[in-house]
Amino acid sequence: MDIFLFAFALFHLYIPTLFVLIIMMNLPKFARIRKKLGISLAALFAGGLLFFTPVFFFEGLAAALAGPNGGTVWDEGYRELGNMFKSNPPRPQGRTDGVDVAMDTVNFYADRGIRYALYDISGAPDPSIEADHPLDLAGYHPVGGGIVRSLYGGGSRECCLNLPKNSKEGRYMLKWEEVGEGKEKLYSQELTLPAYDSPDNVFIVFLEGHKAELVVGGGYPGEPGWMGSVKGGTLGACLRAHDRAHCYKNLPHYENSTDNMAEADRIRCRKIQNMKNRDTVEFESWTYNDCLKFEQECKEGRMYSSISNKEMCKAYNIDYNTFINRYKKGMSLKDALTKPVAPKGKRKRVLIKNEK
Repeated sequence: MDIFLFAFALFHLYIPTLFVLIIMMNLPKFARIRKKLGISLAALFAGGLLFFTPVFFFEGLAAALAGPNGGTVWDEGYRELGNMFKSNPPRPQGRTDGVDVAMDTVNFYADRGIRYALYDISGAPDPSIEADHPLDLAGYHPVGGGIVRSLYGGGSRECCLNLPKNSKEGRYMLKWEEVGEGKEKLYSQELTLPAYDSPDNVFIVFLEGHKAELVVGGGYPGEPGWMGSVKGGTLGACLRAHDRAHCYKNLPHYENSTDNMAEADRIRCRKIQNMKNRDTVEFESWTYNDCLKFEQECKEGRMYSSISNKEMCKAYNIDYNTFINRYKKGMSLKDALTKPVAPKGKRKRVLIKNEK
């Protein structure tokens, strides 16, 4: 049906175009090009006749041979068009007899991001669905999934998860990879829904210790209505359990998102530069050659074209806090990034603004 659906879509562009050309030919303002418009109209009409006539003829013949159950291209086309404009598009798999709610994620890890996939395992598995990726689950299609950065406190709600009206009927399998410090490890956990009076928005919460939970309803972490097992916001929870350096390690340092992304690449490259076998080692899927490529393409504007300063394209072996301290003390950008760091015994500690 692919060629027929293509013809269906093209036909709905073809007819209005013919009418537009006819109208233009009859308007005085287009009198000077009326002849050219007439030639275009004739060519378009002839081309459409040659294309659409055999396509729709054979489509109609195929529908007739299929009997009373054989739908036409018009049936299929308008059905597909209707699906495009539905507020809730068809989900690949999962329950359909519940209530559609929004999904959100929360990550209490400060030192790693999360890649995940969520599966509704309330029903029987489909033997035809195979697991081709570590996050796949044989027999099921995911009902949710994505990437969550460290200390993410929610806010990007997505549609939709179909929750049962009775919380006891919900069974889910969550598979995720924790990504940080150049290591990736796969985890999985079967989750059940907490008791609720009526379905509400769902949070998929990733907890330290390689655990996860589902939270239904309430506010965001740190708000009075938050119903997760770890209280407070993600940063506050981290500071109660870890030191400041650990919790602030991966938080954004710049207002410009491009500067933050470039910083992540510089940090990765500085670690590679410090490795004895830097020419052969691979760290977080990057090699030393990738770092050289990053620096060159960034300087030329082919990568991170909106970066605040081209000097930030260089993967200098300077700690971020050291750079900030130097720059705020009046050093030039070049000196702040390139001046060698004094040996530990000769260094003076300088606090950055608001640091305790």
